[in-house]
Amino acid sequence: MSSSPTTVVKRAARVFYREGLRGVASRVKARVRGPAAAPPPLPASSTSDGRAELLAQIANQLEWSRFAVLEETAAARFGNGRPAPRRGKQSLLMLIPEPERGSGGRTTMARVLRHLAARGTTCYVAFYPEVAPDRFADCRDAWFDEFGSDFCTVLPPAEATALDFDIAMATYWPGAYVVKNCISAASKGYFVQDFEPEFHAPGSFYAFAEETYRLGLWGVCASPWLASLLSSHYGMPTAGFLLGVDKNEYHLDPLVAREDNLVVAYIRRHTERRGYELLMWALKVLKDRMPGVRIEIFGDGRLPSDGGFLWIDKNHGILRHEQLRELYNRSAVGIVTSFTNYSLIPNEMMACGCAVVDLDTPCMRTAFPPGVVALERATPQCLAAAAESLLTDRGARTVQVRKGLEYISTIGWEQSLAAIEAAIARFSSKRPATL
Repeated sequence: MSSSPTTVVKRAARVFYREGLRGVASRVKARVRGPAAAPPPLPASSTSDGRAELLAQIANQLEWSRFAVLEETAAARFGNGRPAPRRGKQSLLMLIPEPERGSGGRTTMARVLRHLAARGTTCYVAFYPEVAPDRFADCRDAWFDEFGSDFCTVLPPAEATALDFDIAMATYWPGAYVVKNCISAASKGYFVQDFEPEFHAPGSFYAFAEETYRLGLWGVCASPWLASLLSSHYGMPTAGFLLGVDKNEYHLDPLVAREDNLVVAYIRRHTERRGYELLMWALKVLKDRMPGVRIEIFGDGRLPSDGGFLWIDKNHGILRHEQLRELYNRSAVGIVTSFTNYSLIPNEMMACGCAVVDLDTPCMRTAFPPGVVALERATPQCLAAAAESLLTDRGARTVQVRKGLEYISTIGWEQSLAAIEAAIARFSSKRPATL
């Protein structure tokens, strides 16, 4: 029985919506060729195999998020495990994500642990989310290779949950659930370096991350803005500190010549909060406006490193501190974009006499005095215009660099680490009953 023209048009529209133009074309060809032979029956096991694969995917996805429904265990009550060995006055466990070379957050964690160890605390580290047993030794060695092994002991997860600690601290939102429910410690806190719900789109993981601020942990936060946010919105006991700068690593180098047409930018394509697309388009706009500008990037080892990478003159990938110091001393302008908490990088660039452009956010406005960093809206055109202005107006750039160096002279890791140590001592001495 033939179909009416209206019915044919409706069917074609549905096919086009679902399968596109190729789908419509293939249907027309099939009608022209006539009915095809029936396909051979699928093997009987194919349906069950497909279902098993689907169930495995579903289970794996849920398995990674099981921390959100962890129930309190006996080990979570202080005194039910064996005491952690002490070489100092107190024991502290820090639960961290597995090592990632070049990570500023992990560098700060290691810096804090080294400081506390030097002040008499026996420090331990455990990785969470858990690494597979066959990868534990590699992760431990990677941590030691980057930061040294003289200030902390790295524990397997089973060992960490079997010991009693004076203090346990999470550093990443999945680990906050573990510290709350599975670690035995007299006092439990959270070393917060970013507003981690915004690492995710609104949904399950956003909610899981946000809930960690309501778990009853105290927080030591890597900016006054972050401390205020968690305290005012979630009722979390917090103390904030300013990010420091290691002046032995980052400083003016008179042996390195400044290049007035060089812009350096921090790029991390796989980290959403760093605004990869925004920054790359800003660099493209800048290159179009100023063809003579040289653009070099760093921070992402996964991007092409050879010549001819779009409008980028050179991609350095991951650099060591001494290489970054040389790059910042060569550069006239540095661009950093962070949509959540601020980064270590603006301080390090400024310490090397590089004028900095970053996003105009509440965090940046509370972290830096006016005029120290050029703060701009999150559009490619605004960021490019800010960099262009600093490149073409040498007087304005000189003023901003001077203000940046004056600001750097007022901060340092000595002050920051002292503030962190004091906050931990104050919170842990209270030992709230809920912890």
